[in-house]
Amino acid sequence: ANHPQYLDIVLDAAKTLLSLGATAIQHDGPGINAESVKWGACYCSRCMSLFTPYVLSNVSHTIIHELNITKSWNYREFLLNPKHNKTYDADLRKAFVAFQGDSATNYQRKLREKLFSAKHGVGRPVTMSCNNGVRNWWGPYGVFDYGLGELSEVDATPEKLYSLLVEKVPAGKKQVTTMPKWDHEPTVGEKHVIQIVAGFAYSVGTNMLVPWDIYLPTPHAQRYYGNVSDYAPLFKFARDNAVLLDGFDAVYQGLANTSMIKVNQSDVYVFPRTNTNATRQELTVLHVSDWTYCGVNCTHKREARRISVNMKGVLHQDKCNCIQFSLMHPATTNQMPLTPDCNKPTAGWVEVVVPAFNQPWGMILANATGCGTAPRS
Repeated sequence: ANHPQYLDIVLDAAKTLLSLGATAIQHDGPGINAESVKWGACYCSRCMSLFTPYVLSNVSHTIIHELNITKSWNYREFLLNPKHNKTYDADLRKAFVAFQGDSATNYQRKLREKLFSAKHGVGRPVTMSCNNGVRNWWGPYGVFDYGLGELSEVDATPEKLYSLLVEKVPAGKKQVTTMPKWDHEPTVGEKHVIQIVAGFAYSVGTNMLVPWDIYLPTPHAQRYYGNVSDYAPLFKFARDNAVLLDGFDAVYQGLANTSMIKVNQSDVYVFPRTNTNATRQELTVLHVSDWTYCGVNCTHKREARRISVNMKGVLHQDKCNCIQFSLMHPATTNQMPLTPDCNKPTAGWVEVVVPAFNQPWGMILANATGCGTAPRS
């Protein structure tokens, strides 16, 4: 990836895709230069010519002196010599991995710079993503706008997902995932987990890919094509309410911050988000992610949820009665009005009783339009 001709080839391919109507570019394997060292690596002439000055600048003087490394030293020829001094092989290999990682990072930066430029590219920024295993943000991965990762079923828990989708994601970046994967086609119960994860992802400000043509880690690399009836209502709900998702950011960070929000039911999480680009903070969306969801035909008794909200901390309001609360979820197109109970559980808090709705995800709208919200400073 550090060769100028390779950069030009990728640049031309990206420009062609954009000219055909693509709105973003996906780049696979950005860290392959460094990761491939363990199963072969690249020892081409260009890599070798760039690695020597890297060694002279980054490896200890002891190693350079002991191995008599000069500007004419060649790593490939050094390794091919069966009589070479193997004392520092591990140190040189570590340096080679770091060098290849830096090469890949520089390549990605140059690609973006050229692609965005008017002289060599399209003259505007282009959103770029990469495969990152849901957790890689080092080196070249950190150059991209968002990462796309294969989600293992072992990571499909509230704690692990929140960590991967929020806590470990660098500022200004996004983490997108596939559905959680098993080594077989999902069972009925596992489909419910997929639906929960999709709703959870929207709740924390990102998204999960639609479960269609998804690789499964089976012996024959099976592809999964989900039934429309299992997933369409949830994704339609997201599309129909994009105006309540786009541009909204978390009011605070945390999976369960009881100083801000309290829920009377375990395994139900609430994430408040507001439009930080608005001049007046009048609408807060409380995303409800229900990890007890077991399907629309589940016989498990559903209970109303009591959600208590810190007025100032979440809604940035002193008043309560002027706020209008309503519920939305994938099973209905209507907003259900909710009656707030002010000063409960204590002064400065408001409690809303949310009727049982058998869905993995819902949104409570807290609209303070009538409260005379002060403009933001």
